[in-house]
Amino acid sequence: MRVWKIMAGEGSKFWKEFVSERVVAIRAREEGDLDGYSSQDELLEKTGTYHISNRKNSGEGYVWAWSFVSQLEQGDLLLLYRRGYVLALGCVTGEYTYSDGRFWRGQKFFHRRRASWKVLDTPRQKLSPRLKGTLAKLHGTLEEISEKEDILEVCHLATKELFCQEQNQLSIPPVEI
Repeated sequence: MRVWKIMAGEGSKFWKEFVSERVVAIRAREEGDLDGYSSQDELLEKTGTYHISNRKNSGEGYVWAWSFVSQLEQGDLLLLYRRGYVLALGCVTGEYTYSDGRFWRGQKFFHRRRASWKVLDTPRQKLSPRLKGTLAKLHGTLEEISEKEDILEVCHLATKELFCQEQNQLSIPPVEI
């Protein structure tokens, strides 16, 4: 199990769509289905130009796409973040799929996975200084949270927030570290 910080579009403006449609998605680019590439370099080579001088057109989106397709796995924990708030916690529940025609408010999100979500809207002030610092450093669409202390805090938040008292069970699979 891994823990990831994800943005739902620029400024996480599509976070409600992620939650209501029970997905996690990225736009990346319109090259089509990204499944089947053997490496990040192959993905970059076959799908587009790598422009170092212009960040918007750099290979950065391909790094996120590669992580989304090849590293994100069922059971991984997702922290849906917008500057200042943890909007929702989620768990990846499905395999990668390519969708060529889904629009949300004029934006296409081509690359998708099923996910279960719990809305939190937790202010940044409730997080430890360490996790706040980690989240401040992560600016990408999808980035792994790799420090053990941060992972433990996110898992604690998930356990605390996702526990269903009526059912006496977690609404997502238990986490193992």
